[in-house]
Amino acid sequence: MNHGTTKRSRVFLCLAIVTLAGLGLAASAEAQITINHEPLRQFHSDTDNGYIVKAKITSTAGSINVRRVLWAKNGTSYTLLFMQPTGRPDEFAATIPAQTRGTTIRYYILAGDTGGNSTTLPAGAPGAGETSHIFYIGHYQTILADDFETDLGWISGATMGEDDWEWSEPNIGGGSVDDPLAAYSGLFVRGNDLNGTGVGAGKYPPDSVNFIDSPTMDCSNARIVRLLFRRWLTVEEGIYDDSILSVNGNIVWRNQDNGHTRDTEWKPILMDISSHASMQQAVTVRYELQTDAGLEFGGWTIDDFQVVEFVLDYVTMTFSNKNPSIGEDITLTVQANPSTAWYLLDAREPGNGQFQVPGGPLVYSGLHQNSMRNRLSGMTDGAGTSVSNLRVPNRTQLIGVERWASTVGFASGWIDSNLVKLTVMP
Repeated sequence: MNHGTTKRSRVFLCLAIVTLAGLGLAASAEAQITINHEPLRQFHSDTDNGYIVKAKITSTAGSINVRRVLWAKNGTSYTLLFMQPTGRPDEFAATIPAQTRGTTIRYYILAGDTGGNSTTLPAGAPGAGETSHIFYIGHYQTILADDFETDLGWISGATMGEDDWEWSEPNIGGGSVDDPLAAYSGLFVRGNDLNGTGVGAGKYPPDSVNFIDSPTMDCSNARIVRLLFRRWLTVEEGIYDDSILSVNGNIVWRNQDNGHTRDTEWKPILMDISSHASMQQAVTVRYELQTDAGLEFGGWTIDDFQVVEFVLDYVTMTFSNKNPSIGEDITLTVQANPSTAWYLLDAREPGNGQFQVPGGPLVYSGLHQNSMRNRLSGMTDGAGTSVSNLRVPNRTQLIGVERWASTVGFASGWIDSNLVKLTVMP
């Protein structure tokens, strides 16, 4: 399908700015609260330190007097954190506590001003509990990632009735009350009858069995395989219409028999599909609809599709002293796969930076890109350990300097280690 003219800007930018008067509080037409925040990256390797949420918050109708981060662990029961000034103009921060590997974290930001106005980022959070930023603790290797901004080769069809799967902006005709008004990220999605001005007015066809298959993926070296995507699904209850998700012909999810499924937001889905994908050379994910003669809804709309391997082994590093004095000798110990290279990085603060492994891939470092430096590299021994002796320069101007460090090394693939905060003492 021809994408055509761009009609909407990206919904969730890396640098997100949201303005609305929310939570039922009065707001004048001129009043605006703006939250400028770079969402935390999707996967975090660090289990030692917290996850810093920073935002620049301003208002045109008064000073900011409410700034909160609300976060939830493995669910949607949110805990409140107060955001404190960072010392930079209009910037505030709060730290989500460190979590163990395998944890899912959701969070959103709430801000208010002295004029009684309030807003959240993402807009409408927490919604039904899914309208939030989301990230995972652990190492993942990407097998396939598709945000649908380009065509990676999905194939649709129908064994009965009409194949109404489309690749487009969602609801471009504005006629479907069931479909999202915009993609979760970027512009384009895949879904049933995305053009709200067509015969179905955005609804799936009656008396039909249609489907769309992902590109074939090689999971022959993957042990724990997980499927992640964003879903906006509306379908009649399963005793009449079935929405089915399958992996290599095995059903891994279907809608409930009693009660309609009607998403009103982009719902994040995380599923373990190892039993059907692990160690398999050719893996395909299928989204399917089976409909009867009456009562149609919007059907499937999907975005940000990923199949990843959860990595069991990982890279770690430790310093003999995290608060060394100037001129002091300290020891760095790195543990990774046997006889493999590693690279020590540091930066002024955590972030979403990437490091280009020489001769290898880009790897997220967990450090701020603009100040990130590669300080040292080395090799592990046959047991997977490397010990290096370092000396803090004997310069008084270093006293009080704080740096965050991480190591990029090879485990099941090139991955980043935990983060360590170093502070130079007198």
